[in-house]
Amino acid sequence: MQKVNRLLLPLFLIGTLSATVPAQMFSVSERPQRLSFSNTFIRVGTSITDFTYVGNINTTGGSALLNVSDPILSIMLDGPGLNASAIIGNDLIGLNNQSFFDLNLEFSNGFPIVRQPRVQAGIPIQLLTGITTSNSDELTDRFSQTNIAAGIGGFINFAFTRRVRFETQGITGYGFSNSSGGFFGGNIFYIQGEARLNILNFIGNRALSIGYDYNFKSFDVDDDIYDFELNAHQITLGVSL
Repeated sequence: MQKVNRLLLPLFLIGTLSATVPAQMFSVSERPQRLSFSNTFIRVGTSITDFTYVGNINTTGGSALLNVSDPILSIMLDGPGLNASAIIGNDLIGLNNQSFFDLNLEFSNGFPIVRQPRVQAGIPIQLLTGITTSNSDELTDRFSQTNIAAGIGGFINFAFTRRVRFETQGITGYGFSNSSGGFFGGNIFYIQGEARLNILNFIGNRALSIGYDYNFKSFDVDDDIYDFELNAHQITLGVSL
């Protein structure tokens, strides 16, 4: 009986090791590689900008000289809950005898409704503040409006793979606009749309992002004198910080 036990003990140890080792190897090989990335992106690109007077041109004369219809510079900083974007044009950047500037600061919070491993969707709420200016060397008057507004919309995000993600969002809102001197005021209606294709760990821990943004603003200020509409299609390339 002791001889039998002596023979069975090595066989039992060998069987135990043979069952344990493959399981350990499987768990190591199947462990996903950890991705490390930042959600903050710096973005640079071009903005196909159309800033057009839509008021009564017969009573305002030179307001149409403030129109802009050119591709100019677009710069953005995208971060969780806070986005900053600027459209810039002057004699050095796409415009002749004219300058244009549109700056937006966006504070937002998203409320997820769908939370799946590959799909997320929900409702974003946004607070927007900014300034829009347009100047012409041929006109002493200028367009200069600061605004504050609030908006709501929807977002949906897809994870195609662990490294490739697509994000899209649309927001519409309404608010108030005033001239820099505070004498002329009115309201602003805006629509924003954005799409992002993000490739994580593109170079080391840096993510690459290809972005498209649509920016629409409709100003109704001081009757017809400062009624302008802004349509901007922004195409940018971003890198995570």
